[in-house]
Amino acid sequence: DGRGGCSVDLYKAREFFEKAMTLDSHLADRCHGFLFRIAQRVDSPETMQSILISLANEGYAEAQNNLGVVLMKENDILNAKRWFVAAALQGDGFSARNILVYCKDLLDMPEAHFWLNIVLRSEATQDDPDLQKSVDDISSNLRKLRDSCGGCGADLVGDRRKYCKQCRTYCYCSHECQKLHWNRTGEGGHRSECMGAKLLEDKMATANSLPRSAGE
Repeated sequence: DGRGGCSVDLYKAREFFEKAMTLDSHLADRCHGFLFRIAQRVDSPETMQSILISLANEGYAEAQNNLGVVLMKENDILNAKRWFVAAALQGDGFSARNILVYCKDLLDMPEAHFWLNIVLRSEATQDDPDLQKSVDDISSNLRKLRDSCGGCGADLVGDRRKYCKQCRTYCYCSHECQKLHWNRTGEGGHRSECMGAKLLEDKMATANSLPRSAGE
């Protein structure tokens, strides 16, 4: 850090930390932290991104989230979402926030519902107007979605509302309509999006040893 009269050479420091990681796996966590600090201080955006990519591929959640932010600034929303999801599945709450704020338009409704539940459990909306807006928008869309049958489109009232037991995103007026929606092919079918949300839940439960929940 330049103290004690030593000059700062972040590029040489990066080289030494990366070499240390290959020599002793027990040093990996500490080296990840030092490399992350170097990435935040280097002048070259290319070098910063190179370090973040290396750390992200190693599974370092904070680097995955920061790489997502960098990619967002480059308008690479699809890859930004990929890294936000990778970090969020390790329990990084700020990454879950970024998914809803920056990648909302890429989410199908079961996936949006999944991340909404994660964020609401963390009470992260306080003092975050951007996140609060995303939460309000998704919650409003969910309410509207549940006002009609996902299979036939009929208006739903009171106890006629039957939820998808897995994702609890859509509602139906009958078991037949639920099967119709589940088996519908192409855009508008529920099978792939529901299974995608279930896969996220399973990955998060495995990574964080959290009990599974049917959702809100």
